[in-house]
Amino acid sequence: MSQSKIVLDNPPANGESPLIVAELSANHGNSLQTALDTVRAVAAAGADAIKLQTYTPGIVFEASFERLGILYLKTVDVLSGQFDVLVDGERVATLNADFSGGWGNCADAREVFVGDGVEQHTVEIRKAADSTGDLFTILGLMVAQ
Repeated sequence: MSQSKIVLDNPPANGESPLIVAELSANHGNSLQTALDTVRAVAAAGADAIKLQTYTPGIVFEASFERLGILYLKTVDVLSGQFDVLVDGERVATLNADFSGGWGNCADAREVFVGDGVEQHTVEIRKAADSTGDLFTILGLMVAQ
């Protein structure tokens, strides 16, 4: 049985709270409104990040933030590929989820956008034109306001 690990660069010190990741999974039933309502409820409950799934090759959402990070799964099965992250129509990063030849599946966190202040943004995550695989698993979105 293989196991995945999330290694925090700065694990909680004594007395600090751990990172709380809520699971949305596919409970949104492909309803954007249900997903957004759930994300708002999770934020109000105090979660730090949310894990979600999409069954389309990309995802588009709007959010207010100054900084955006993405926690995603890197896999050794050669099925995962490279996905572009666009903020307000401009490509700000390409995330590589292909970890073939690696020692095992793992999570990776990347800060992909830093703005000049809190603003409303449209974010799109889509398969890169030259991607070597079709899969990309988002484990969490991290925003700073």
